[in-house]
Amino acid sequence: MEVHVNPRINELREAGDWPGVEQLSLDILNRTPDDVFALRALSQALEQQSKTDELPKIWRKLADLEDRPGPVEKALAAHYLQQEKKESAVQWYRRALESFVRARDDSQIEEIWLELCELDPSDLEWFLSISDRVAGSRRKEQASILLQMLIPYYEKNEQWEDVLTILRRAAALTPQDIGIRDSVIKALRARHAGAVALEHVLDHCGMRQTGSILESLKQAERFIPYSDGEACYHPDWGVGLVKKLDLFSERVTIDFERKKNHEITVDLAQEILEPLHHRDIRAAWVREPERVSRLVEEDPAEIVRMALIRCGRKATAGELKQRLCGSVIPEKKWSRWWANATAVVKKDPFISLSGSTSKAYILRKEPRSTEEEWMESFEKKRNPIEKIDLVLSYLRNTKPSNYSVELLRRFSLMFFALAKERRNPAIRLEIYLTLEDLNRSEPSIDGPAESMWDEILAGPAESVDLLLQLAYPDHQWRMWERLRERYPDAWSEICGTLILSHQSLIRDRLTEWLRAERHEAILSDLAKKVALEPREYPEAFAWFSDQVLLGNRQDVSMGIDAPVLFERLLMLVDFLNDRAKRVEKTEAAILRASAAQVRNVLKKDDFAILDKILPNIDRSVALSLYKRANLNSGLDVGAREKITRRILARFPGLLGSLETGSDADRPTEFLCTYPAYEAHRKRLQQIIEQELPRVTDQIEEARKHGDLSENAEYHAAKDKQKTLYGEAADLRDQLQLARPTDLSRIVPDEVKFGVKVRITNSEGEGKVYTVLGPWESIPEQDILSYQAPFMRAFLGKKTGDIVEIDLPNRKGIFTVQEIEPIPAELYLPAN
Repeated sequence: MEVHVNPRINELREAGDWPGVEQLSLDILNRTPDDVFALRALSQALEQQSKTDELPKIWRKLADLEDRPGPVEKALAAHYLQQEKKESAVQWYRRALESFVRARDDSQIEEIWLELCELDPSDLEWFLSISDRVAGSRRKEQASILLQMLIPYYEKNEQWEDVLTILRRAAALTPQDIGIRDSVIKALRARHAGAVALEHVLDHCGMRQTGSILESLKQAERFIPYSDGEACYHPDWGVGLVKKLDLFSERVTIDFERKKNHEITVDLAQEILEPLHHRDIRAAWVREPERVSRLVEEDPAEIVRMALIRCGRKATAGELKQRLCGSVIPEKKWSRWWANATAVVKKDPFISLSGSTSKAYILRKEPRSTEEEWMESFEKKRNPIEKIDLVLSYLRNTKPSNYSVELLRRFSLMFFALAKERRNPAIRLEIYLTLEDLNRSEPSIDGPAESMWDEILAGPAESVDLLLQLAYPDHQWRMWERLRERYPDAWSEICGTLILSHQSLIRDRLTEWLRAERHEAILSDLAKKVALEPREYPEAFAWFSDQVLLGNRQDVSMGIDAPVLFERLLMLVDFLNDRAKRVEKTEAAILRASAAQVRNVLKKDDFAILDKILPNIDRSVALSLYKRANLNSGLDVGAREKITRRILARFPGLLGSLETGSDADRPTEFLCTYPAYEAHRKRLQQIIEQELPRVTDQIEEARKHGDLSENAEYHAAKDKQKTLYGEAADLRDQLQLARPTDLSRIVPDEVKFGVKVRITNSEGEGKVYTVLGPWESIPEQDILSYQAPFMRAFLGKKTGDIVEIDLPNRKGIFTVQEIEPIPAELYLPAN
């Protein structure tokens, strides 16, 4: 669609005159209602003036005009989600996802896919259709990853048939993905829990071997429902129990209620019989008829719970009747029994009803929280921060009209008592600020005395130190406001300290406040300071780099060109990662967290910074960036590959310019030992099978508390989920590139992966190095990666060869004195 640019609007934008932009845009739209440029400008003006109520109408107009619809559809979805209009949010997220699929915007596809997985993953067919479209664009691996993101949501509801459907699609897309086989076995075990011969069937069908996953699964699903001890149903013969399955002849012998010792083929059984899950109440009726009969009379709620388990923990009254009437409860007794059962079920703490017209019965895993349970949870928390977390969660996720004043008052009384016991001033301050939160929510509850602040605000330096120990952004901000009032002559210095500190949780809010107060000069001074000392302020350096390179902030300057900034980010992440290996545990954790922040900026929006600077650099700068990225210890293999490939795509002949040896002298594979490979494989399995399901549960639990806009637990869990998905994707990439190597087969005829080499300098001083891969590298123990710059200079050299080194941290002339094998047993997997 043609876009008519209005220069006057751009002038007003640059001047920050947003009311003027709004008025001029409206004047244009009165004449030309479909002017896309004016609609965009009006949208921006309304956002800048916080006139959010008027924005959805503009966004819908832009979406209908199909002018880059993805971003505005995403914005509409987020707007409705904040208003707790879930159905509208889902509708617009789906439209946004379809738009980004058409645009092949992979980063947005993954983000919105995750959002829809959390909001409403129930329409599996729609998700499958989207994955088919992604795969049809020659992105089968991306489609497989998206499908596997769905699995935790279906696993949580024990929808194992749907899990297997997803895994079949994923296996067809990426048959070599090692994680899918383990996931299939896990799903089969859950779907057929209690099946006596399950493991025997899996072995017979080759499920644990390296053949086709789909073929093994197809065979396993033929046999499992008719293995020994399983139950099935025939309309005429009733429920039957399998006596014997002969896997080789593929015949099964079954005892039905009305036909004993019946033998048929497995193929015929598939056609005429309905397999029953071992928890199906009809199977229980055959196995334990007396117990079920007793429950029908004495505990109808338990019968409903059993039926709900078989229905996937959720069913309508009609579906429950279909499961129970005629098979467990005689049809003539159904109406009276169901009337009695519904009265009992309404009081059952494990069963809830949802919906208005077509009610569904839902089986909870635990009884729902009440006010007393909130208090019980509060008392169970072991430390004050956990208690504060719980109270703030209650305040954020409960509508003010639904607050229990009695509960808030009990929280307050316990916090006052807790504050008196705490000697740690930061913890005490956190408690006082939470008491303020309670007072703001319910004025009848006493807040902390004003005299308390005289004790806390003893001096600027001490107060800032306390502020930085606070765990909540809102608490840090309120403390900053008090400091600004208490120390008017020191506020700018305090503000600078807070922006530069790695403990600051309010950097964005502070910078927006500085801009609103026309103190942009302070920001530029801070930016130039961190530009000179990136190692001293790594997180602030990364943050300012993001602002300058991607934020398009004209009021911040670091005094450094974009390519130099990018190179410094690469150097910084390499330094932080290396430094973290050499310091004690607490400092190492801080360094690793800082390195993660730098990595996030480098990788943001699929390396958008690199894409932005590549068209404006020459070959010499490209060569320098390539060297900084290649073998960078602070980046994972996938990130290094993406950076170097982009550079080589822009400068095809660049590798010929490298001066550190010929390509033929360098190993081209990512080599590793078997134990390292197995450790990374197990880590991937741990993420997929343990950590992702756990964080999915946390997201669901946080979502139940209501408003998500200020829900710290929800956003923290979402961030954790994205981090885990990123780590899993990186591990998949690394495992695909890795080549585990048997050290016993290494011949020590030259310097290469899998040998020990003794090297002496020109003064005769020697050192023995173990040459392994990047996964095993421990420089402080003289175990070096064959990809490390120092060791690369020796690759292919033999005993007696002389090598001249000219690296930033190592120069001189060295001689290869001796090469010997590494004892293979040191790197064999433990039995």
